[in-house]
Amino acid sequence: MPYRRAHPGVPVHRVREHVRRTGRPWTRGRPRVPPSPYGRHKLALEAVIRSSGVQHLVLRLGHVVGPRQREHQFVPALVRAVRSGSALVHKGATRDLIAVEDVVTLTDRLLGLGVADETVNIVSGHATSVENILDHIEQRLGLRADRTEVVGPPAGCHPSTAKLRRLVPDLHDLGFDENYFRRAIDSYLQS
Repeated sequence: MPYRRAHPGVPVHRVREHVRRTGRPWTRGRPRVPPSPYGRHKLALEAVIRSSGVQHLVLRLGHVVGPRQREHQFVPALVRAVRSGSALVHKGATRDLIAVEDVVTLTDRLLGLGVADETVNIVSGHATSVENILDHIEQRLGLRADRTEVVGPPAGCHPSTAKLRRLVPDLHDLGFDENYFRRAIDSYLQS
């Protein structure tokens, strides 16, 4: 039976909860240590899906950005902060942003290729600092926010794109590079 008919649903969740925050891409040979109970729960759910024997494709998403996002999500919250004139910034924090259109494209490609029984990080592979993200939002809005810096352990992760690149060789067509985050943000701001 084709994958799409066997499993119309694809488990999806955010990738940052599943890696130790080391700044290095997580690869199969390194242990996964989720930093939170939520992350440990998600990882346990993946194990349940894998052990069930059903055909599956688990997608771990970066920070998805796009039209009509909820106000509490990362980019809309930063836009609101810039518009209010005050932003709280965690020193050293990074985020790997990905446009929702590209999530849909990659999901469609993976399903179309018949990829099954895999867990795949759906990320750009180019995490950028929250400071750079705020700079771009400010530039696009023509506003400047006062920033309050919070010092603590760096927040963010750098999930590996090796499997995604192996499974979807034409990934470069999506323009994932160090400036990709700007295009992802623009997809939200233009909506």
